[in-house]
Amino acid sequence: MNWHVIDTKPQCKDSVAFFIRNAGIEAICTTIRFRKYTPGSSTYITELLFKRYIFACSDNDKYNHMIRYTQRSIHPR
Repeated sequence: MNWHVIDTKPQCKDSVAFFIRNAGIEAICTTIRFRKYTPGSSTYITELLFKRYIFACSDNDKYNHMIRYTQRSIHPR
C-alpha cells in the first residue's frame, strides 16, 4: 500500500479529490472540528487541517502514474 501527498492549487482541492476518487483511488482530505467562542455563544466549526493537500492511497502500481501526473498537472513546480 502506497500513500501519496498531492499538493494542489488553491481552491482546486475538491475537484482533484473527485478526480482521484472516480479513478478508484482512496483519497482523504483531513479536517479538524473545534469549538469557536463568540460573546454570548459558541459554535462548532469544521475546517481543513491541510488546506491544499490530499492524501491518496493505492494498493498497486497501476495508479501511481495517475497520482504523479495529477501532482504535476495541478500544481506545477
